[in-house]
Amino acid sequence: MKQYLLGILVATLLISILRILSPEGESVFSHYKLLTSLFLLCILLAPAASALDALHGVIEGELPFPWEQEDEKSDYVERWEGIKDDASRDYITQLLTRTLEEQCSVPTGEIRCVIDWGEDGTPLRATVFLTGSAIWKDPKVMEALVEELLGCPCQSAIE
Repeated sequence: MKQYLLGILVATLLISILRILSPEGESVFSHYKLLTSLFLLCILLAPAASALDALHGVIEGELPFPWEQEDEKSDYVERWEGIKDDASRDYITQLLTRTLEEQCSVPTGEIRCVIDWGEDGTPLRATVFLTGSAIWKDPKVMEALVEELLGCPCQSAIE
């Protein structure tokens, strides 16, 4: 809509500039007036062509009516639920990593957690990857903490 209004404004400015630059005379003015009126009419009616195309598509059955688009809405709802689940899982993984870093006094970035999730969204198992100075910490303490927090088996590995 903004581009459409900007187009009308630019066309009006061009017409005004052409009027100023055009030679004087009754004959020239009447032709100028006719051409500029037709030009502005074309610009103003341009959106009507796309509206008529859409209406023709609905009449021919090529485009569904808005109330017939329930399936598309349910697809969006399913995608949104999937995105929320993924975001929640990522958040839980990040929270677990930060908790381990704080509880075990490990510098940031030396622990990486990976959680395998079940179909119902519950954690099945977790793996804690240790790097840097974290490899010298007791992995059994970390595994016990993860098992307590998530309620699933945990294993540790060195990267």
